[in-house]
Amino acid sequence: MMKRTLSVRLAGLAVVLIALAGCGGGVSGSKVQGKLLMNGQPYQVGQGEEFTMAFVGNTGEGGAKLSCGVALNPDGTFAVNGPTNKGVPPGKYQITVVNMPSPYSLKPGATQTDKFKDKYSSPDKTPLSVEITSATKEVVVDLGKGTAAAS
Repeated sequence: MMKRTLSVRLAGLAVVLIALAGCGGGVSGSKVQGKLLMNGQPYQVGQGEEFTMAFVGNTGEGGAKLSCGVALNPDGTFAVNGPTNKGVPPGKYQITVVNMPSPYSLKPGATQTDKFKDKYSSPDKTPLSVEITSATKEVVVDLGKGTAAAS
């Protein structure tokens, strides 16, 4: 029952993040490029897997949560362009990551579970956080080390 609840929660999160992909609001900021690594090596999403990554912060209007979707490339690089390609508003962001098998690739009876055991799945749980400023150009996230740094 718990695995089903987790799957439903993660599926709901994915739907919300897709709906908000690109970020909400009309504030401009930095167009951020980045690298997603696993122990120093470029991270690659496996065939038949679903991947969601987002920057979530309290930088929306009136301090509301703002979620900026990430476009991940096959070589582990990514871009966060923000609302209407105006950049990511300045502020502190938690980085969420979910990577699980596509429901279409599962064998009958198998459950959909996050590859990272829910470690990075929500802003409240993830240890990954960065401060985005107007000078930020790159963010490096290493999932194996559980670190994120902006420069």
